[in-house]
Amino acid sequence: MRARPLCILASGFLLGILVNSTRNEWILLPAVGGFLWLVCNIRREKSRLSAYGKLLFYSAGFLCGIWRYGAEQEFRAAYEPLLKDGMKIVLQGELEEKEYKNNTYLYYLNKCYLKLEPSMVPANSNITGELIIPCNQVIAELDTDEIPIGKVLVLEGSVYAFRQARNEGNFDEKSFYQSQKIDFKLKNVSVVELHGEEDEFRESLYRLKQRLKNVYANCMTAETGGVITMMALGDKSLMDTEIKELYQKVGISHVLAISGLHISVIGMTLYKLLRRVVGSFVISGTLAGGFMFAYGCMAGFRPSATRAIIMFFMMLLGQMLGRSYDSLSALSLSGMWLLWENVFLLEYAGFLFSYGAVLGVVLVGKIVVNTFQEKNKLRDSLYSSFSIQLVTVPLTAYFYFEVPIYGMLVNFLVLPMMSILLFFGLLGGFIGLVWMDAARWILVPCQLILLFYQKLSGIIQGLPYAGLITGQPELWRMIVFYCALAVMIYVIWKRKKVW
Repeated sequence: MRARPLCILASGFLLGILVNSTRNEWILLPAVGGFLWLVCNIRREKSRLSAYGKLLFYSAGFLCGIWRYGAEQEFRAAYEPLLKDGMKIVLQGELEEKEYKNNTYLYYLNKCYLKLEPSMVPANSNITGELIIPCNQVIAELDTDEIPIGKVLVLEGSVYAFRQARNEGNFDEKSFYQSQKIDFKLKNVSVVELHGEEDEFRESLYRLKQRLKNVYANCMTAETGGVITMMALGDKSLMDTEIKELYQKVGISHVLAISGLHISVIGMTLYKLLRRVVGSFVISGTLAGGFMFAYGCMAGFRPSATRAIIMFFMMLLGQMLGRSYDSLSALSLSGMWLLWENVFLLEYAGFLFSYGAVLGVVLVGKIVVNTFQEKNKLRDSLYSSFSIQLVTVPLTAYFYFEVPIYGMLVNFLVLPMMSILLFFGLLGGFIGLVWMDAARWILVPCQLILLFYQKLSGIIQGLPYAGLITGQPELWRMIVFYCALAVMIYVIWKRKKVW
């Protein structure tokens, strides 16, 4: 196995965050195990300098992860105890994203500052006068989307504190939003002041997104239009709740997220086309990379999309420099990038499922598939699907309290049609901007495929033992499972190396 300093650094950084966030002695098992493995590896390495370098990378990443999580927790603790549900506050923030949901517009504000009056400050505090403190992202509810992205808003409104789940298995609103670095919502909002310049680029992409969403709403049924809007644009405002729950129960909810599939269909297709037309690696890579960055801005740069785009950029950079592309190193870089920006993503299901699925393919799947001397596409596809399920099944049990028994079978039937679905979906959306009647015909394959998904999910859901109710597994059980899986994969890899 080649030396991968980014993977070692990312492993230490991840474990450092987990040690500080969970405060669970079981998490020390992989943390200490990784350190001891690198210490034992010093004697086996041909270059002692390389072996000590790996140990240094791991230790630096581990300590950095502990520090980063502590700093973010301290930042949140500086203002969170001061906020009470229903409290009137003044807040300033830069408009980063807009979303239409439940008949209202949600404004996602970044670079936020809270202004608290003296009466809001606790009596035992030494602070006198007004208190202005920075805070994490905030969602503000407004009834219009006329304010352009990029503007700095001064708002007055009431604090809405996110609710915690009262019963096991219920939706935990507080955990969901705080994992995305959003600590509260602002309701009954009035705009006091507007400052700054409009971000014309991002506002234009937002308007384009609304026009594409209108094409899907007019050319498809309510159910299929909502699914393709979420798949292609990352917008869930039209998504039917029952369809989303059905996909989740049978184990194919991942098809709704913008991920590596979008990059392969859009980015790689564009890049290969430009390579044939232009010939230059640099020009083709720059144009394809710029287009994918714009697509990510339009879709909202969710964790799965950001991960896929960073990995795509790394592949393009390798092509430009004439170097080979290593998916594990690119995955590690994207993970550190996202976790540095938001250490709380380790509590976000979408982040964990996205990285778990990729690790299942590039690590578990490839090692298992490569144990066979002869290639077989059907068998390799089955093993890859099985590897994804193997890595993500503990996460499914942890977040959804049940496991879809037939998940691998459903994914094996669903995934081959995803490229066709996404291609015609995007093509029909853009054609519909200029010719709505033509878009209706282009989107017919999408409607047929999505109806097949819905019927298949309904049949699977009706089978005996379709879902196994597990409850939320304890953390130590998940750690033992992943440690055992890591040991098993390492043994298989060593045997393959010997062969």
